Amino acid sequence: MAALAGSMAQAGGVKGFSVGLLVEVLCAALAGGRLGPQQGSFTDNDGQPIDNGQFFIAIDPEGFSGGGFDATIQQLMSSINEQQGARLPNARRDANKRRLAVEGLEIEAGLLARLQAFA
Repeated sequence: MAALAGSMAQAGGVKGFSVGLLVEVLCAALAGGRLGPQQGSFTDNDGQPIDNGQFFIAIDPEGFSGGGFDATIQQLMSSINEQQGARLPNARRDANKRRLAVEGLEIEAGLLARLQAFA
């Protein structure tokens, strides 16, 4: 087997590697896509086919957790939010959306007119 041209970026130590490995197994090996380093770029025109595999799974969290899923997730989120410098994914975006809903967003009149012409 030929060596891969790239390598997986280190993230999250052992657990991060394990999650990345699981994604590669499900999306490349099981779903028939290319391994990450073999895929073309989503953003650069590198001439390579992207050929990324996708794997979907549906889980009933309440069925697996015996009804405690929501409470456990709330505890997990609280423990993350209590740590200085830590934040949940999209926390900054959600805070900005709430702030802008109250404060509004200034926009140049000319740009607003151009945008309204598309509506």
